[in-house]
Amino acid sequence: MPAQGQALGWRGEYAQGAGIGWTDGTRLYLLPSAAAPYVIQKSADSGAPIEITARAMGEALEAAGLHAGCKAPDEWPEGTLGAAAVAEAGPVAAAPAPVAPLAAVAPPVGPVAVDEPVLPEPEPEPETAPAPSRQASRKPRPEPTVCASIADRVAAALEKAGGDVDKATAALIKTAIPDGMELLESTRVSARYDFTAHPPEPEILRKPSKNGANEVWEARPKWTNPSTPDGTEVQLLDVNAAYLSALNTHLPIGGLQHATGGEFDRRRSGLYLITPPEWTRTDLPNPLGSRELSGDLWVTRPTLQLLMDAASEKFGRLCDAPVIHESWTSGSSESILRAFRIILRDARAAAIESGDEVTLAYVKAMYSKFISTSAKASKFNHLIERTDWSQIIRAQAHGNLWRRAFKAHPAGLTVHRITGTDELHVAGDWRAVFAEGRGLTEMKTKGAYVVGAPVTEMGE
Repeated sequence: MPAQGQALGWRGEYAQGAGIGWTDGTRLYLLPSAAAPYVIQKSADSGAPIEITARAMGEALEAAGLHAGCKAPDEWPEGTLGAAAVAEAGPVAAAPAPVAPLAAVAPPVGPVAVDEPVLPEPEPEPETAPAPSRQASRKPRPEPTVCASIADRVAAALEKAGGDVDKATAALIKTAIPDGMELLESTRVSARYDFTAHPPEPEILRKPSKNGANEVWEARPKWTNPSTPDGTEVQLLDVNAAYLSALNTHLPIGGLQHATGGEFDRRRSGLYLITPPEWTRTDLPNPLGSRELSGDLWVTRPTLQLLMDAASEKFGRLCDAPVIHESWTSGSSESILRAFRIILRDARAAAIESGDEVTLAYVKAMYSKFISTSAKASKFNHLIERTDWSQIIRAQAHGNLWRRAFKAHPAGLTVHRITGTDELHVAGDWRAVFAEGRGLTEMKTKGAYVVGAPVTEMGE
């Protein structure tokens, strides 16, 4: 237990609650990505909520003379940690730099919470000369590139494991959640707005029990074409990194706000209560997925957009348009996870080219665990609690698969089966429709089988 451990949250040899930093016995080092959410949560529990970003918290500490990472003032305020440190050990040195941050940008002091903006973020604009101010020293965000530190961490894990690939992979997967959050924060350092990481959630997002599902339908597909003739040879196609591609979606920026009425505002994203259209096609799967119940239901924006597209002239008016009754939405942007996705995409591509299976597994763990632990019910990631994000991204993956099935159909392929987030079974010359490979826009085959044939005669 550290000195003065009881005041720092320790009881005997055990730390109590979430870790938000560390101490060397003299100085207190706060982790911005952990301390700011802690302030938000505890202030809300006390009935006097404080909405603050990690960046704003750092600036406030600096203004109060409590930020040891800045040049120490001539005189520290009496009673502060800085004054105590000067009295006992002389001037406080700058805090040590973080080890191997996951992006080539300033140390992560990324966004945690902010009031909802009215409009979504515009496309990035050219950099202009900064005005003389404290902001002038901020480093501009570089173009997203493969993070060298991803390779550094893989190399370090391999070295520590003595070259044991399985052991190094397991160690990297174990740190994928905090590493992924650090990467996300580093990509948001110079963003023009912050997103809310811990907003209050509407009741429809809450699970009725530990193993139960909430009220929002994610439109997961599971469909087989009943009209495919026996004897037809079918290719089992696989979508590459389906969830990584699905990070490119409209995400709510602020907390969700309730509204009634049937208007669909394309500048907003969230959850919508709809009456779905009747689906009568037998040659294409229902965009709503394998839903057995009828009646109104809550869906995410990707599913609503898919139904509206299916009802459009461009898609051949496959069905009627859905009817919107009410919604929980916020101003949205497709750019929130853009740099995060591009960095992981490029790291994945480089790993494929070099045959680096360790990096491939590490990258996959970062984006898949980010999605699965973003939900409020998760116990493994308290840096963000956005159940709506998690469900929107999964619904986007399901919608992306449906769109591939729709692309195959008018091109002359028979869509025989569609299931999960990445399986599309088709009959015909699929290489004339889809590029083959392991890239995000490409597809690969996992074998073939014959419809109606015994299982033992099916291809692998």
